[in-house]
Amino acid sequence: AVTTATLVCTMWATARTLAMPAPSRLALNCLLGVTGLQVTLGITTLLYLVPIPLAAAHQCGSLLLLTTSSWLMHTLRILPK
Repeated sequence: AVTTATLVCTMWATARTLAMPAPSRLALNCLLGVTGLQVTLGITTLLYLVPIPLAAAHQCGSLLLLTTSSWLMHTLRILPK
């Protein structure tokens, strides 16, 4: 979890200086937000001793994180001409 959060934050900070298309920038900003949500859900789940609804929300957050990262990769792919 710490590695994922660190890499996403580093990627976001590095990409701020690059010229990116608007959909890629939107996907990257969403990825940062979803990562923050996932970290918050993970910490909260552990602090409250793993209640089932919060643990389920954390699992849904992981699916959202995977979907957002796939969306980012889709916007960054280079199509052959």
